[in-house]
Amino acid sequence: MSLRDLIFRRKKDEVENTRVLVACCDSKFADLAKVDAAAYRGGFETTQDLTSNLPELFSKLQDCDILHLFCDVSSLGTIVDAQGNSVSGNELVERCLAANVKLLWIASENPANAYIQGFNLNNKPLNFVATLERRGQYFALFVENIVQRLKQGKTLPLAWVDLAPQTPQDPRHEQLPSCMFVAGRGSAIFK
Repeated sequence: MSLRDLIFRRKKDEVENTRVLVACCDSKFADLAKVDAAAYRGGFETTQDLTSNLPELFSKLQDCDILHLFCDVSSLGTIVDAQGNSVSGNELVERCLAANVKLLWIASENPANAYIQGFNLNNKPLNFVATLERRGQYFALFVENIVQRLKQGKTLPLAWVDLAPQTPQDPRHEQLPSCMFVAGRGSAIFK
């Protein structure tokens, strides 16, 4: 069975009135967050942005389907906010799952090893995107293009493949952010 067969055979997980939370754990990310929030608002009117601390973020998780988070991830996979509150990547994943978040996108640049060390996503029903390099204006454009495809009814894996060719030699890679993507809830459709 191919990956495509697996995605289409699963019962669709349709999310009506998709709620997006663009959140910062530190005000140093505020300008980037505004740009990314605007990219989401082009498709999802219920996009909110928040610059705050981890406890406030956790209180808002129940109100979102997509969490687009700006934070620094340590080499051990720990996230620390500007007030010194911390959470492991695994605990953040568990909190997202408990709140029924469908997509967790770490939008700030962090090293690949930090994500690998801190985020265990094996068999977890959560789409996860880890940003390695934003590459300037290409990041917001990529988010905007992903959102438009999601609004057309495509799943995130199909939208991703449309925009990010899976062959390393493709010249379009230079105009894309560098991200890792795990399709743990690949059948989710965001409306």
